[in-house]
Amino acid sequence: MIEGHYSLLNWSEIYPNNMHNVVGPTRSVQSLISDTVYVAVVDDNKIYRYIAKNKISEMSGVIVIIEADNGEDLISKLKVSPIVPQICILDLFMPVMNGYETIKILSEEWPLIRTLVVSQFCQSYAIENMLSLGARGFISKEDMLHCLPEAVLEIAANGFYYSSLVGRDLFDGAKKKKIAPIQFTNVEKEIISLLCQDLQYNEIASRLFKSPRTIEKHKQNISHKIGISSREGLILFAIKNELSSPI
Repeated sequence: MIEGHYSLLNWSEIYPNNMHNVVGPTRSVQSLISDTVYVAVVDDNKIYRYIAKNKISEMSGVIVIIEADNGEDLISKLKVSPIVPQICILDLFMPVMNGYETIKILSEEWPLIRTLVVSQFCQSYAIENMLSLGARGFISKEDMLHCLPEAVLEIAANGFYYSSLVGRDLFDGAKKKKIAPIQFTNVEKEIISLLCQDLQYNEIASRLFKSPRTIEKHKQNISHKIGISSREGLILFAIKNELSSPI
C-alpha cells in the first residue's frame, strides 16, 4: 500500500450542478456522447476481463483500448499508449497494485480518466474508500452483465453513475471523508496468514502464544479495516493482496 494519507479531490470542481439519479442509458444519454469512448479494463481475473470486453463490444461507439491485470500493469500501458482512455473499469482487490492505489494514481496523474469500480466486495467501507479517492461509480460483479453498459454510458455522458447500491447520498458522504491506506500490524498480518491455513482461533492462539479471545479481537479489527466480516471473504482478500503466505 502507498504510505501516508490519501488526498481528496476538489469535488466542487468535478461535481456537475445538474446531478440526478440515473434510471438507465436512455437515448438522451446516448446523444450526449458524440465521440468514440475509449475504455481500459483492469482485472486480474481473465474471465471478468472477457465479460467486460464482450459487453463493451456490443456497444456502439465504445472501444476497449487497454487491458491490464493489475494497477501497475495499467500504469505502464498508459505511459506508452497514444490514446488515453476516458473510462477505466477497475477491479478493487488485485495483486501487485490494488484498486485503491490505482485510483489514487489515476486521480493525480490522469485526472481526466473516470474510474468505474467493478468488484465482488460491496461492503460500505470499501465503497466509501474508493468514492473518496475519486471513483465515479460502482457496480458489483454479479451485476456486470446487465449494468455495465448503462454505467459506462452514464459516466461518459454525465461524469457519474448512480445506482441502488451507490446513490448520491453515498457520494456526498464520501467526498467529506479523508481516507488513510489500509495498514495492518505485524500480529494482524500473522493472523491473516494463519487464517488462510484454515486454522481455528485456539490453534492460532497457541501458535502466537495469545488467548483465543485476543485472536478474535484482532480478527474483528481486521474485519473493520477492510469491511469484510466472513472468513471466506477475508481469505480471498488476503490472496488477492498477497497476505496469505506464511510470515
